[in-house]
Amino acid sequence: MAESAKDRRAREAIENLSRQLSDMREERDALAAHVEQIREAFMPGADGTDGGRLLAIGYVLNQSPTTSLARRDARMKAEAFAEAGAACIHIEKGQNDLAWMHKEVAPDGEEYVGGNGIPYSNKAFGAQHCRDEMARLQSSYSQQTDTAGEANHD
Repeated sequence: MAESAKDRRAREAIENLSRQLSDMREERDALAAHVEQIREAFMPGADGTDGGRLLAIGYVLNQSPTTSLARRDARMKAEAFAEAGAACIHIEKGQNDLAWMHKEVAPDGEEYVGGNGIPYSNKAFGAQHCRDEMARLQSSYSQQTDTAGEANHD
């Protein structure tokens, strides 16, 4: 059954409004992040001097709202990966605490967890790999936080 002209126009209008709403949300989020960064800049500087505060204010005012949003998003991701990494460390400790109960040695000399376990060398599925990957991602997003601010600082 073919779509009527009236239905097509209504669908197109809804799609257009949906795109506009999405664009407005992105702009709102960018502006909110920028305002948050400006507020933080008005707080006393780490060195406790007015000069440090003025430098921070000038730095933030020189940035665009999209830069502030990118920094905020990267900071939030870095924090999330730090929390995930801490969970991986906790899991790894638990694995290590229990591994001795099922530790076996293969004919080739490789240690592994018996039964349904996996070889110790297979880090792709282990908590150690999880911990290392979360640390790598945290570092990557922390660097993005720093570089997003430097992009407009020049």
